[in-house]
Amino acid sequence: MRPLTSALLVLPVLSAGIFGFTGCTLFGYLIGSSIDNSTPDMEPVPDQKIQDIAHSAHLLVIKKDSTSIEGNLIRLDIVPPETALAWYSRQAESHPIDSLLPGFGQSITLKVNVEDGGPNCWGTLVGFDTWNIYWRDRSSARIMKTPFDRVIKLIYGVNRTIAGNDLPALIRQQGVPNIAAIWLHSGALIPLRDVARVEARVTKNAQTTWTLVGAAVDCAVLIGGAIALSQLHGLGGWGSSY
Repeated sequence: MRPLTSALLVLPVLSAGIFGFTGCTLFGYLIGSSIDNSTPDMEPVPDQKIQDIAHSAHLLVIKKDSTSIEGNLIRLDIVPPETALAWYSRQAESHPIDSLLPGFGQSITLKVNVEDGGPNCWGTLVGFDTWNIYWRDRSSARIMKTPFDRVIKLIYGVNRTIAGNDLPALIRQQGVPNIAAIWLHSGALIPLRDVARVEARVTKNAQTTWTLVGAAVDCAVLIGGAIALSQLHGLGGWGSSY
């Protein structure tokens, strides 16, 4: 094949690489932008996933009274002990029968898994949320948190015991107040019992992903053109024949 003929075959590739460079990049950018624009800015967080929300995630908290608060999450916290005590007192008044659970401030012993510092922890009950038991350590007076699935046994009163895996269902049946709260950087501490819905800002990265894909295609075309050109030069130049 004559080099001139080879050049004619290579020219379309070079044209695509040189004159069309950034074309796929731009196309990818537009596709990604379209995907991101069609994605909602916020999406609901399932109740069971609330404790897994990442630190500093941007949240919209819609309360049961239809008001809402927006801000970045510090962490899932608990309401102040005096608030928890007031809730427990009202609950005890409305359910005067003997509870199957210890009361606020009652001495408890937790038998926990060995890897969680077992075999026993001693303190006084602070309260419960959907996932954990909170208690005040007897020696340090610090409020501690222990997940239900790490509790083997809760002991209180005179030889009264509850298996750790029975705690969540028993707490729901007894109507025990949930003392968890969402703490935002704005300073708001919102009790979960007042929350109707939590929404988190969606991370949008389709634009970046598709732009990079387009750029990779552009680079591949340009490199292909350069390889074809180098092969042409290897044939002896544009004006030579063999």
